[in-house]
Amino acid sequence: MGRGISILRGLGIALFMVGSILGLSGCVQLFGPSEVGPIAVLEAYTISVAAGEPMEFYVSAQAREGRKIEFYWVSFGDGESFRPEPMAVVSIEREEVTHTYSLPEGVFEKTYYVTLYVYDDAGNKGKDSLEITVWRPETEE
Repeated sequence: MGRGISILRGLGIALFMVGSILGLSGCVQLFGPSEVGPIAVLEAYTISVAAGEPMEFYVSAQAREGRKIEFYWVSFGDGESFRPEPMAVVSIEREEVTHTYSLPEGVFEKTYYVTLYVYDDAGNKGKDSLEITVWRPETEE
């Protein structure tokens, strides 16, 4: 049994030396908890919608350990956005956000980039995006 411990101790020393040579002396900090933003998820049942029809988006977010989500906002890509009241929660589960797109005169189809931004109580940011195509419905004459 003493021989097994000796081998493990030798392996540990060898790994420490390799880490030192590679400049990984701060391994605990490198792989431990870090200041990264919350996990943000933006979903939609479809990625195409007719102009004038409401489009439903679903917002989910999870704060990292020891943090709280302070607020989020959604940029719809057309100059409009949505931001609810500030909050202090650990997670948001499939909160529905609805937006109705319009198209400029003479444009029959346009792509918009919708982005969700989530901020925690340390100012860290998480984000997710979707690409939405808005099309002009045919009109009856």
